[in-house]
Amino acid sequence: MMRTPTNATKLSLSPRPPRVWSVVVRYLSLLLAGGLALLCGCATSSIEKRRAQRPEAYAALSSDARAQVDRGEIAEGMDTNAVFIAWGRPTKITTRSGIDGREVEWWYYQNYLKSNRVYYYTHDGHGYPVVDAYYDTSAWKYVARKVVFRDGQVTWFRTYAPLLP
Repeated sequence: MMRTPTNATKLSLSPRPPRVWSVVVRYLSLLLAGGLALLCGCATSSIEKRRAQRPEAYAALSSDARAQVDRGEIAEGMDTNAVFIAWGRPTKITTRSGIDGREVEWWYYQNYLKSNRVYYYTHDGHGYPVVDAYYDTSAWKYVARKVVFRDGQVTWFRTYAPLLP
């Protein structure tokens, strides 16, 4: 008579096979390494990087203007270098001539994701009409900021919020 193992003898201390645990540990270690690399890469802000690109222009700013630029803010009367350090390289630059002279516009675009629920009609396997739906997510671009310069000085600027669906 052969004895069959009972449930008590079949149980082991490890709920999963060792191969699965090695895969989990490998992915967790990659995730941890990626997170540390991201944190180390973000040690310097983009404002600090742009300030290092144009140290003479930053040194020429007044102490109030330097404080504003360090916070990522701009003000009327600032030059193009201060705006570059505070907000970065514009997405688009346009020039127009007006009554008051030549104006240069810096446009800053940003992307956001927009999700729409799409309904459609289909048929089930028996020929009956069925209404079904899915979410369509797409990237949209909008004007986030705009700056107008006249004679190299800021005369007007605005920050826009993304359009909500």
